[in-house]
Amino acid sequence: MWIKMSDAKNILDIRVKLKGEVRTRFLQIKKAKGLTNNTEVLRLIINEYFEKNLAKGAQ
Repeated sequence: MWIKMSDAKNILDIRVKLKGEVRTRFLQIKKAKGLTNNTEVLRLIINEYFEKNLAKGAQ
């Protein structure tokens, strides 16, 4: 996994290689949600996790 944080633009650039069961699960989520872009899948996973596990504590 490669992560780069750009201070100037406040952007987190993430590159990850998935294989095996993690790859399979990722593709199943992508198909189930009808998404075409891997970035959309990652954003969805992040937002769903946040809403389910962290949003209550952030308020």
